[in-house]
Amino acid sequence: MTIDSDATLLACVLIGGQSRRMGRPKHLLPAPDEPRTLLERTVARLRAIAPAVVIAGAGEVPPALERLDRIADAAGVAGPMAGIVAAMRKYPRAAWLTAACDHPGMEVEGLEWLLSQASPEHWIVMPAIGSQCVVQPLLAFYRPQALALLEEMASSGRFSLAELAQHPKTRVVGLPAHLAGSWRDVDTPEEVDWCTACG
Repeated sequence: MTIDSDATLLACVLIGGQSRRMGRPKHLLPAPDEPRTLLERTVARLRAIAPAVVIAGAGEVPPALERLDRIADAAGVAGPMAGIVAAMRKYPRAAWLTAACDHPGMEVEGLEWLLSQASPEHWIVMPAIGSQCVVQPLLAFYRPQALALLEEMASSGRFSLAELAQHPKTRVVGLPAHLAGSWRDVDTPEEVDWCTACG
């Protein structure tokens, strides 16, 4: 899929976080009501939208995903930004649909909506959830030009992707309530049990 005349869309799944509250790697948790892991389910959803999916970050992956392109986190960059910067450096002409590995409710409809919000004059699209407009910089869209912004932030030790919401080249758009499930993440075993019970 092409986003515009010169950017091919790729997708990147971010793994390798500390998972302190979960106590185990979140990307290897079982997906609700199916035998696959969360990572496998996430990759399947992204493959429905993007022609290629890469995994950024360190960690074990299920055998079914061992042939996917693996990208090490960028050295000297902290948090999820490390994976996004690494992916964008390796494929500098691509536009990116990025995703954390812990969105059990992710659906293709939500991803399609996110891409539909892209506009030529903006480099980044971030959904915002709820009345407090909490931005969601991980399940988001990044054009190639956004790499320069990320590199500038990283070079000055600023690693919070939420900071990008204030940039004039970022479009922050309200997330429709019926799509919010695609952005719900899980951080604790209790939340995983709730997702499994509710489907």
